[in-house]
Amino acid sequence: MLKELKELETKHYIIAIATFSALFSPGLLCLFHYKNNLFSSLDIIKLITLSISLSLPLLIFNYMIFFFPITEIDTKYNNKSGILFVWIFASFLTTIILNIGLYVSFIFHLTFRQFTYVLVIIEIPLILISYIIIKNIKKNKSSEKIEYSAPDKQK
Repeated sequence: MLKELKELETKHYIIAIATFSALFSPGLLCLFHYKNNLFSSLDIIKLITLSISLSLPLLIFNYMIFFFPITEIDTKYNNKSGILFVWIFASFLTTIILNIGLYVSFIFHLTFRQFTYVLVIIEIPLILISYIIIKNIKKNKSSEKIEYSAPDKQK
């Protein structure tokens, strides 16, 4: 088991951290904030399943929003890491959105319905900012010209 862990690459650890931070921690915090009694009445498997069910819809939404623009950049420039990047980007975006929403709901004592409205309000500007960044990346990559020069022949 330890040998297999040592063979993992850095990207595998990044994927695991991003997935954990997007799925488990915001969902558990949400459960703790809104339904604190569930922590004493449910076992760990049910808590994990419930926390995933709270976070997964937003993660899938963020993944689908950014899947096509980012993979378009990668396929155009022969980069094969686009799907992995989209997953990590969507995971961290989901974590940021849910944690900011939970912080606001904790400070202002919001109901769960108000919390979902806050999530929508946070999601829209972050999507717009991300699309502006992706558009700039596309623009910069398309304006880059690769110059090929023939190697000097030595006589």
